[in-house]
Amino acid sequence: MSRNLWFFAAAAGTLLAGAIPAAVVAQTAVQEIVVHPRDNPLAETRQKKVSYADLNLRSTSGQEMLVRRIKAASKAVCTPEPNSREMNRKDYTNCYDGAVSGALADLGNSDVSAMYDKMK
Repeated sequence: MSRNLWFFAAAAGTLLAGAIPAAVVAQTAVQEIVVHPRDNPLAETRQKKVSYADLNLRSTSGQEMLVRRIKAASKAVCTPEPNSREMNRKDYTNCYDGAVSGALADLGNSDVSAMYDKMK
């Protein structure tokens, strides 16, 4: 009888030990987005991860900082910036606008999107 009880306790402990890390991992949300050119099949594929784990997206300052990071990453993945030729400027603008809007859509935070609109 005590051997069966020991076996049951060991099995239950093993199950709980396996479930706890899984539950902790499930609660930890990924706090980064990938910025990359969108809708431009001819563009060189570049991407940049933008972390916002250190930001409070409920605060104005956190929203502003994330918008700045997304804009900087979009600029980096769409460089080199255009020269005076109009076609290059259009390509750059399309790349930049697509990268920013795609990152904001992936983020899915209406407060950050509204902050971007204010900072245009």
